[in-house]
This record gives sequence, structure tokens and C-alpha cells, in this order.
Amino acid sequence: MYIAKRMTAFLAGRGIIPDDRQTKEIYAYGLELIFGDLVNFAIVLLMSLVLQGIGTGILYLLCFVSVRLFSGGFHAKTHLRCGLAMAVFYLLFSVICEGLSAAGAEVLAAGTTLAYIPLLICAPIVNENRPLDDDARRKNRRRAIVLYTLWTASAACCIIFGMQAGRVLFSALWIISINIVFARYVRFKEGNEKDEKGY
Repeated sequence: MYIAKRMTAFLAGRGIIPDDRQTKEIYAYGLELIFGDLVNFAIVLLMSLVLQGIGTGILYLLCFVSVRLFSGGFHAKTHLRCGLAMAVFYLLFSVICEGLSAAGAEVLAAGTTLAYIPLLICAPIVNENRPLDDDARRKNRRRAIVLYTLWTASAACCIIFGMQAGRVLFSALWIISINIVFARYVRFKEGNEKDEKGY
């Protein structure tokens, strides 16, 4: 990403970071990830502003990002695809959230129970660019499950007190599970393609 490279060159030129190639590559990569995330968050917030209101987008991001940080999920190969995936998942969230506006407690309980299954079976989905050892996997798995459970409890409390935030949180949690399932599907498909090509 051009901006990350320019920012890194600026930092090195000012003596803020060492001016060696390896350090600059590390900083450029880190800044690229930060800028990519900021763009994705902006996409979600702009979409939420149009579709439901900015509060819904903020609540979605808080829930989605906090759990996905440890559960892992789908990773696109380019920033453009990542932004598109974020937009598609947010649109799907919006549809689910709208559908849940009239749902009863039985639907919410059944959906949430089903949504736990991918998390319990598959988490964490490890990104090939950030490998984890067995200990880190176990810790991430525990953290993902604990956070998912805390968000589920928060959503249930909101529903009990008649707050729309409960349906927003349940929808966000379901999207996390869908994201995990999609990531597993993509990995499975890529694995089959590699086998067919012989590498």
C-alpha cells in the first residue's frame, strides 16, 4: 500500500525509526494492516449510517472484532477483497438483524446454540501469515469462547430488558460463526484445488 510505504519513508527520514531495509519493511507492513483495518471499519460505519444508524455499526464492530481477534475467520488475499468481504458480511448482518426484529426467544436461543457449533469445533482459524503454536491456539480458543459467551450473555440481558441492542449482538455473533464456516469452506476448497494441481 502506497500510503504505508510513504509513511514509513517519512518516519525513517526523520530518524523516528531505523533506516534499514528490514525495519522499514516491518513498519510498512504494520501500517498497511492498520490502514486496511481503518478502511474496513469506515466501510462498516458508513454502511451502518445508511442502513441502521451509527450506533449499530459501532456495536457490531465491538462484538465482531473482539471475538474474531481470537477466533480467526476468513482472510482475503488483497485489501480490496477484504473490504468487499467486510461489506458483504455487514450486509448479511443487516439482513439477519432485520429478520430478528420480530423473532421470539425460541428463535434466538436456537440460532445462538447453532452459532456456537462452528466456534467450538473450528476456532481458532489460523491465518497462514500469523501461525500459532499449540499453546497460543489453546489460549485463543479459550478467549474466543469466553468472549463469545460474554457477548451472548450481554445480548440475552438486552433482550430481557427490551433493548434492540440484544438483536444487534445476536446478529453479530451469528455473523462471526458464518465467517468461521466460510473460512473453513475456502480452506477446504483451496486444499482440493492444490491436490488436483499436484502441489
